[in-house]
Amino acid sequence: MERPAMIRETHDIDEAFHLGDPILVMPNRPGTVKHQVHVHLPRPHKRGGADFVAARQAIYQESITGEEALADYMV
Repeated sequence: MERPAMIRETHDIDEAFHLGDPILVMPNRPGTVKHQVHVHLPRPHKRGGADFVAARQAIYQESITGEEALADYMV
C-alpha cells in the first residue's frame, strides 16, 4: 500500500534535504512552484560531502531571483 504524500514547509535548505524528496522551490508569490528538485543522494545525507554541497548550492541558486541574484551570497 502506497503511503500518502506529505508536504512540509521550511525556509532552511539543509532541513529540506532531511525532510524529504522531491524538494519544491517556491517563489515569493504563494501557491506556485518555481522548480522541483529530486535528490539523488543516499540517505542519510552527509552534510559535508561534495555531492550534498553541490546539490544544496543548486537549490539555493534556484531559490534566489531578481536583485538577490546579484548579491554575493555564501552558502
